[in-house]
Amino acid sequence: MLVKDPVRAPNKKLEQAVERKIARRTWGRVGQLRVEIEHGRLVVHGYALSYYAIQLALAAVREVYPSGAVDLDIQIISAGPPARRIVPPSFSGSRRGLQDMTAHM
Repeated sequence: MLVKDPVRAPNKKLEQAVERKIARRTWGRVGQLRVEIEHGRLVVHGYALSYYAIQLALAAVREVYPSGAVDLDIQIISAGPPARRIVPPSFSGSRRGLQDMTAHM
C-alpha cells in the first residue's frame, strides 16, 4: 500500500519548481542537476563548466525561493585545455594580412 507523506509532498513540488527554473535559466548548463530539501535548507547539486552558470542557478533559486536558506553544491568541472586560435597559412607571414583578418571578427 502506498502511503503519502504529507510533509514531503509540498517539498517535492518546491524541489521540482526550483529544478525547472534552474534548467531554464541556465540553458541546461548545470549537469546532473538535483534539488532537495535537507534539514530545512534547499540544496542544489550538480556540475557546471563556469562560475557564471552557478550565478545563473542562484538567481533562478532566488526567484522561486527568495528568503530561505540555500546551499549550492555545484562543482566546477574542466572541459579540457582551452582552444587555440589558428591563423590561416595565407595570413601567417604578413602583418597586413593579420590586420585584415581581425577587422572582420
